[in-house]
Amino acid sequence: MDRQSVIQALDTALQQKIVSCFDELIKKYDGYYEQFAQSLSVLPEQDSEEDIEAELAHLFEDVSTFLKVQQLTTFTRCFMDGTREAVAEVPETVEWQTETPLRKEVQYILADSEMIADLLREFKQQQLPFLMRLEKELAPFLQEGRDEQVQLAVDYASVAELLQKQRAFMEGPFREKLKEKIASMHTSVAAQLREDTKVWKKSKAGQAEKQWSLMGQKLKRIEKQWHEPQELLAERGENILSFLKLKRELREHRIDFLKDMAALFQEQLYLPLQQFRQTLIEAVFDIRKGGGKRSYEYISALKQKLLKYISHHLEGPFRKMRDREQLSQKVEKFSEQLLFRITQTPEQMSFIFNLPREEQPSAEDLKQIEWRLLLLRIFRQQIINEIKPSKQEYDHFITNIIEAITELKEILDVNLEASLEHKEEDEEGDPGQVATEALERIIKRLGHLTLILQNEYDSIETVIKGAEEQFIESVEACFNAKSANELQLFITQYRVKETTSDWQNIAHTKARRSKDKLSLWYRFVRLRLHGYIKEVTHFFGYGDVAVEEAKRADIISYLSETDQKIQELPYIYRRLFDFNQAVDQRFYIPVVESTATFKKAYDQWQNSPSALAVVGEKGSGKSTFLQLMRDELTAGEPLYEMEIAQTIWTEEELAALVCRELNIEEQNSVDGIIEILQQEKERRIIIFESIQNSFVRNINGYEAIEKLCYLISETKNDVFWIVSCSRYGWHFLDKVHKLGEYFSQTIQVDTLDAGDIEKMIMSRHRSSGYMLQFEDNPDSPKSRSAKKMTEKEEQQNLRKEYFKKLTEFADGNASIAIIFWIRSIRTVDENCIYIKPLEITSVEIIADLSPEVLFVLAAFVIQDTISDKDLAMILNMSLSESRLMLKRLSTRGLLLEKEGHYMLNHLVYRQIVRVLKERNIIHLVE
Repeated sequence: MDRQSVIQALDTALQQKIVSCFDELIKKYDGYYEQFAQSLSVLPEQDSEEDIEAELAHLFEDVSTFLKVQQLTTFTRCFMDGTREAVAEVPETVEWQTETPLRKEVQYILADSEMIADLLREFKQQQLPFLMRLEKELAPFLQEGRDEQVQLAVDYASVAELLQKQRAFMEGPFREKLKEKIASMHTSVAAQLREDTKVWKKSKAGQAEKQWSLMGQKLKRIEKQWHEPQELLAERGENILSFLKLKRELREHRIDFLKDMAALFQEQLYLPLQQFRQTLIEAVFDIRKGGGKRSYEYISALKQKLLKYISHHLEGPFRKMRDREQLSQKVEKFSEQLLFRITQTPEQMSFIFNLPREEQPSAEDLKQIEWRLLLLRIFRQQIINEIKPSKQEYDHFITNIIEAITELKEILDVNLEASLEHKEEDEEGDPGQVATEALERIIKRLGHLTLILQNEYDSIETVIKGAEEQFIESVEACFNAKSANELQLFITQYRVKETTSDWQNIAHTKARRSKDKLSLWYRFVRLRLHGYIKEVTHFFGYGDVAVEEAKRADIISYLSETDQKIQELPYIYRRLFDFNQAVDQRFYIPVVESTATFKKAYDQWQNSPSALAVVGEKGSGKSTFLQLMRDELTAGEPLYEMEIAQTIWTEEELAALVCRELNIEEQNSVDGIIEILQQEKERRIIIFESIQNSFVRNINGYEAIEKLCYLISETKNDVFWIVSCSRYGWHFLDKVHKLGEYFSQTIQVDTLDAGDIEKMIMSRHRSSGYMLQFEDNPDSPKSRSAKKMTEKEEQQNLRKEYFKKLTEFADGNASIAIIFWIRSIRTVDENCIYIKPLEITSVEIIADLSPEVLFVLAAFVIQDTISDKDLAMILNMSLSESRLMLKRLSTRGLLLEKEGHYMLNHLVYRQIVRVLKERNIIHLVE
């Protein structure tokens, strides 16, 4: 075969073999395109939100399938096979001037050319638009925000158009370029073969196979160079789809959880309250229909019925719900479901940031990370830490609901009981009116309670949804990272947060323990320091810091205004805040550690002599405390109670009182009583109240108190003595006769702090069923921080300031606090009581009294109850002068008379004590 025939045969072989392989590749592409176009024809015109993920997965699967087809029949293989088959048709040798290994020479020339590699790179670049277009379709779903109402659809038509354009490009321009490349290759080979002077070197013949092999390896490297980023880009698309699936499943879990939570709220919380509310509405209708006099029996039965309903259908189920921690368990189960789903994600994931064009991508453009670990860290920080029960306190909310239900139960009990007592007090009274007013207030409270339930559910929904959105945003930020360095910054950030969180928890625990210890030491030091300062100031005659007075008023106006305030109050409120009646045990707030001190004294008496003194101002709750402590006396000893209601000061009067109350033979002296008590085998408990009335401040007036102390000291083994005494009487007797040395334990019941005063007032108020509104002083300027407060924060601040001021003025005395609470009520409507700022009113007539009168008032502060004869002895005046003084003070409203004995008017008790302290008169006995 001549040279020209060889060249022509090579040209034909290259064109036929390589182009035919390319045509076969295009046929496979056409088959894929027809299949893809057919799948488009059966899709709905509009996609629903639930189908979006499935469509995306379908699209990505189709594109990935096509890419795999291309990889199975790659252009590299096509070109190599076509070239090999074309070269195989070239004769092995040809004789021109000498015998030349023509096939080897053709292999060498083709292998030495860069045109094959260039053509392969250009073809590989045509595969990337599929994945780039797919990511463009996924981008809106990855960045849709968290608006679930947005309807997005896959733009299949756009993808199909892209595929069609690429097919047209491959069949047209790229096919022509392929032919041009082949022609150029042919021309190059032919030009070298046409060189007549060329002498084929044997060394080249030996290198032909090696060069051909190197070309194959080079093409494989190019294939691999493009295959790796192509795989990474395809993997990125798969990862995005996996994340979108995770996102959808998280949303589904959240929706299911909230539906379950809504059902729990509806069935176990809301419906029982609504049924109870409907029962109350029907009860109000029945009471009004039955009429006032006929409703007495109905209300009595209704009270038991409603209380039973609350116990069985509200309190009981709600407590079970709280004890079982149902809300917390549901949240924890929800967290476990999400955590399990996170653990199903790929363990590792690779990211590519810059697509290669001609050069192999650098290491900075590729990043492989511990994907599952990163998701778990983000999940723990953004979801677990936000919705965990220890932070949101779901079961604490149930506790608050139970407290509200208990409060409603107490309101119901107190108000219906008050309506029945109103009938007993007034035969013509209508218990139905009091009852219906109370029930209507409870109905409105229930409406408010159901609103709280709805707000709590909304809060849970907001927290859950917000935590999920925060998690999604954080993961999307990783996907949208612009570089490997930015992605590494996210990874480091969450790793550091996790480590920091662990240290923060440890530090928080240690700080909390240290805070508790410091708090205990602070309270201990503060109490001790306060006691020392108080003793020093009292010693130098300064006393307590005076409370600022808001206005002055005469005694008549003051008393009249107070009485008017009391009469204007609703019946239930007057009953709850009646400071002249015995305190309901439900509303009594004992002083801190008073109960423990009582138990300690009683336990001590079981083994050794012991006696207890209960000390406090008039109206501070001494008798109430002793009534409550009766239940603690469980050893079975007989209990005797006695009280010095009127002043006594002789031994005979004391002996007669004790013998009468103990049911023993009358004795003329205390020695006889001691002998009887010591001889009896049975031990006794004696509660002896108001021992401040067992003396008069006269040189001969201490016989009774001295003999009482003697009686107590001699019978401590056989009798557990519990006495009560006024604060100022106790201080006086302790200085004169060392009264405190006769008692092993002393309880001060008039040391209520601001928290105790607030509890005492608010427990009564809550039982009334009325709402409460604290009002600000319109004349006082507001601070910048106060102007920024919400209404709730402002009410809390006004309430705190009010009770702080009330505590200062009441000086730990409960009844005094009640009086000024009543005076602070500005007005009352059918649902709410409005409290104006506390005003400390100075009574002018007291401040202007003469020293002689002030000493008379001091005697009443110390002893509580004094007769005209007692006062004559105390002040060393005639009986007529004593009577005239008592009548004059009684007429002015400072004293009240009862069976010939006088006592201070409790409405002005605090003002009198303040004036006496300011004049350093009471200070002399403290």
